[in-house]
Amino acid sequence: MFSMLNMSSVDMHDSEKAPTPSDDRKARARIRDAALHLFGERGFHTATVRDIAERAEVSPALVVHHYGSKQGLREAVEEHVVADIRAGKYAAFAGTMTPTAAEYDQLARDYLPGMAFLRRALSDDTEVGRRLYAHLHADAMRYLEAGVDAGVLI
Repeated sequence: MFSMLNMSSVDMHDSEKAPTPSDDRKARARIRDAALHLFGERGFHTATVRDIAERAEVSPALVVHHYGSKQGLREAVEEHVVADIRAGKYAAFAGTMTPTAAEYDQLARDYLPGMAFLRRALSDDTEVGRRLYAHLHADAMRYLEAGVDAGVLI
């Protein structure tokens, strides 16, 4: 749950009470992660900014402040998921990712929200779904080329 801040209760001269830039980045990431979960669980159209804010423990206004709109937040979630997939694939090809069985199980659990998001986003017959599919397809072609170059694929 979040609580609304009464600005008259804040002494702006007290640096201990003012949010730091790292708090702001943490809130931004919490918002993105909350949206990732809710978009995957409920779908983009069903999850509301208020629901996302509540899960992230921020105000709805902060969601809009950081992402401009729910659509802007969806784009940020999409970029984050695609970047995570991309980083994992290239780490695997570079041989820098050799997880143990327990680590692999944890990785699979960590990727579940992203996979749920992808499942929902790709099943939407929208321009967003088609764009995401095009990104993933282009990346898959690059992964194949990288695998061949790394000698992992023939």
